[in-house]
Amino acid sequence: MPTIKTIEDFIATVEANEHVDAVERFYSSNAAIKDNQSEIRGKERHIENEKSMLLKIRKMHSKCTRPYFVNSIFVVIKWQSRFEFKNDTFIEMEEMHTKN
Repeated sequence: MPTIKTIEDFIATVEANEHVDAVERFYSSNAAIKDNQSEIRGKERHIENEKSMLLKIRKMHSKCTRPYFVNSIFVVIKWQSRFEFKNDTFIEMEEMHTKN
């Protein structure tokens, strides 16, 4: 289980909009990532997806909705994000991330 400092460092990295860096630094090499109806992908493929998405974005903002939750098995973080795309559209979303 990550330490509170590691969790805080991860949150700070995401809130600084360093999404790729957050995945590279904090996700384990055998991470399995699944977004809604998408297929499960590994860390390297997830990094590729993040980089591809960033090419389409003009501006983004991600914020941890505190508190986050930690117990001996799970870490759960709720995020609020806004992505403004180069084609003048945007997405606002809330999502829960879990780590076990």
